[in-house]
Amino acid sequence: MSRFNNLRTHVYRAPLSAHPNWVYEMYDARILVERVHDILGTLRLFSHARVSVPSDPEDLSFWVACNLPIDDGDRYALLELNSAVQRLRYELGLLRKVKKITSIQ
Repeated sequence: MSRFNNLRTHVYRAPLSAHPNWVYEMYDARILVERVHDILGTLRLFSHARVSVPSDPEDLSFWVACNLPIDDGDRYALLELNSAVQRLRYELGLLRKVKKITSIQ
């Protein structure tokens, strides 16, 4: 469960909403930032150095695009996206792939 549960607005609890909560959470920038921070913490890619990971969605999306060890095609696709939410969602997919690869090895 997200630590932002107490900060959610009435939109998330709307009884007549056409979509369940998880649909709104897929596009909530604060929740995406939390998920990226969680995955980065479990991967420990940057634990050997004192690195300050941004908490602003826009800054974090560009920070991950610049610091994640990915090929140039994925990096270009990330930087081409216009929205921080889109970039964070794409980066979460990449981070989950990296997490699976590192857990297999």
